[in-house]
Amino acid sequence: MTHPSSYFDRQQNIKTHEQMMEALKARTRNATAGKTLDWAEPVRNPSGSGHQLARGTLYVIRKAQSKDQWLYWAWHDKKLLGYSHDIEIARAHCQAHFMGKP
Repeated sequence: MTHPSSYFDRQQNIKTHEQMMEALKARTRNATAGKTLDWAEPVRNPSGSGHQLARGTLYVIRKAQSKDQWLYWAWHDKKLLGYSHDIEIARAHCQAHFMGKP
């Protein structure tokens, strides 16, 4: 009996940080000005972690520690868009996804 495909059956396309950066560059190559996200003030936790929301959207940057280094994770709704040690690159992942939306 066959079963429908599930989330766990899919193949991961991006497997390295370099591939992720190349995908980000390709998404922003034809960017048009004027359609940008408006970021709210960051929320900081006592542990040093935190998050920052884009106003009126489901975009969020989360700061978390991984292997003694801080990483910024870019999310839209429940989808991971990318990550970086630099918050500006994490915001660029959100911006690229936002510009790609109809």
